Amino acid sequence: MAFLGSGKKLTKQVAIITGGTTVSLPASWNPSNNTIECIGGGASGGTSAGGSTGATGGAGGSYAKIANFGSPSTSYYMVVGSGGTTVSSPVNPVSGSNTWLSTTSTQPTSTSQGVMAAGGGYGSTSIGTTTFIGGSGGAGLSGGSSRSGGGGGGAAGPNAAGNNGGNATSQSVAGSGGQGDGTLGGAGGASGISGNPGTEYTASNNSISGTGIALLVPSTSAGSGGGGGGDASITSGGGASGGSYGGGGGGGSYTSGNGDIAGGNGANGMIILTWYA
Repeated sequence: MAFLGSGKKLTKQVAIITGGTTVSLPASWNPSNNTIECIGGGASGGTSAGGSTGATGGAGGSYAKIANFGSPSTSYYMVVGSGGTTVSSPVNPVSGSNTWLSTTSTQPTSTSQGVMAAGGGYGSTSIGTTTFIGGSGGAGLSGGSSRSGGGGGGAAGPNAAGNNGGNATSQSVAGSGGQGDGTLGGAGGASGISGNPGTEYTASNNSISGTGIALLVPSTSAGSGGGGGGDASITSGGGASGGSYGGGGGGGSYTSGNGDIAGGNGANGMIILTWYA
């Protein structure tokens, strides 16, 4: 709760956006007391190429924030980054895409235009007054006839970078996913287990309009997801998916009997609007 100089109480409003191409900030938007935060999409885990190692896990999405941006009842362009989608043929992790909000129809190039959080593995530098990078994917197991995959990286969050995915250590133990947002996001999954969702935010307002906009309903929690666990070669169920939002997928395995096993999908990103009205 915040107060105006007149003593009027201001209530915190949180809108969590999971899709759309434009957003119209509400009439109650406070231009001098707000934040806009983004988490990029997580990368998928790789699919083994039948070589000397299991596949690498995907990197988690990055985080970016700006404060006191935008005007009431004004429309802005946006993109919610998608998670990388795994493919069955041998391939490196597929990058997640960037999440952004901008005054222009393309992603911003400076904080005067908006905010952008890079997708996992994409290689872009995030744009914001506060930024953290997603965790990198863990390495697959080297050597032998059966090779497990590495864990996916955790998504970055409002408090810290995402943790790196673990390396595979044996045929039966793949790399575990990294936790999101330092120690405060979703936990990473163990071998073959999906990353957990984050819970750092709770939606309280879903009355915002926009083109194709998708919003979480009030009282729904969300946050920086943990990375998915890699695929253990003795089970070969596939790399696990990253947790919502922005977790990287676990890497696939290889065995001489089952061949190349696909990695897990990266999780989509999100945009969080917070203001006091």
